Amino acid sequence: MNVLYAPKLPTNGSHAMFQTMLKALFRDQNSKTDPQSLYGEVVARARSVPFFTDFGVPDTFDGRFELMVMHVYLVISRFNQEGNAAKEKSQHLFDLFLDDMSIGLREAGVGDTTVPKRLKKMSRVFYGRAAAWDEAFASNEVDETLAKVFARNLFDLDAANANSMRLASYMIAEKANLSARSYEEIGADEPIFSTPL
Repeated sequence: MNVLYAPKLPTNGSHAMFQTMLKALFRDQNSKTDPQSLYGEVVARARSVPFFTDFGVPDTFDGRFELMVMHVYLVISRFNQEGNAAKEKSQHLFDLFLDDMSIGLREAGVGDTTVPKRLKKMSRVFYGRAAAWDEAFASNEVDETLAKVFARNLFDLDAANANSMRLASYMIAEKANLSARSYEEIGADEPIFSTPL
């Protein structure tokens, strides 16, 4: 899964770079389809209390991180269906995720020299989860395969349990909901995530 896209740098000198910076600065941040607004919805859903009370997700840094990775993955994997049209938005969303993780690490007291190493590790975890989930969605037993991934990485279990099965069902439903909507609709009028918790 090609999640990260290399940013395109201006090729015609500082004037083009200045124009690029101005566009980024004055982008309509109130637009519901702006990556920052989309990321806000991702954060809000990933922090929903039922994940911790009803799904049994550990209310720890690792548990919250896994939920963030899952929801970022769901949006980016939908954007990736659009090909080049959504590359910039996918990249921006992923960058916001890493920026948020960086802030969280610093607030937790991680030193400035250690943060880049931790972010690199988090990126590797993201890609590892994305590859496992892609493989699960391509399998003949999506729910069982996803549940095993959650059992192993989130619940520290050898086999799927009720919580990992429930989380797998949720992820399948959300992926289907996002796939059924047009790219333009996502985040425009309705909430991104529509599966009840």
